[in-house]
Amino acid sequence: MPSPKPKAIQTPFSSNTANTQTNTYGTMSIADTPEAQALLGVPIDVDPGVGRRTDLAEQELENRFNSAFASGIPQHLRMNMMENQRRQIRSQGAAEAQNAEYAKKLMEMERRKLLLPQIVQTGGSSTGTSSGYNSQVVQPQPSGFWGALGSIGGAAISKLPAI
Repeated sequence: MPSPKPKAIQTPFSSNTANTQTNTYGTMSIADTPEAQALLGVPIDVDPGVGRRTDLAEQELENRFNSAFASGIPQHLRMNMMENQRRQIRSQGAAEAQNAEYAKKLMEMERRKLLLPQIVQTGGSSTGTSSGYNSQVVQPQPSGFWGALGSIGGAAISKLPAI
């Protein structure tokens, strides 16, 4: 007796099981490794001396205007000149501190960018073809953090210079 259901028509390339491959991709992240945590734990201090330089410049200004060489200048004129120069020193110090903070944030973003997950091929056949049309799959190699460690020559994170 014939079967009650008709058989599905198969395409020519679907019956070939030799080139069958599952194209599965997954993310690879090194953010949870101890090395990555050690990298994130290193403090970034771009310009720690901004505040101290501003304080020293203000102290030098005070000493200069209160010295014996400035005694011939009337006090109200001396105070006006001193306040003007003090504002200039403070504005320069604020600009330097802002630039240092901006550079610190950029460096932190670059450091975190190294730890972003990368998409890599996780499945497939040993032939390396991704479909029946003979297209090659190139599996990306992890770069960034691991590449940087490889170029250093396996140096420990503690030996890296502070960023």
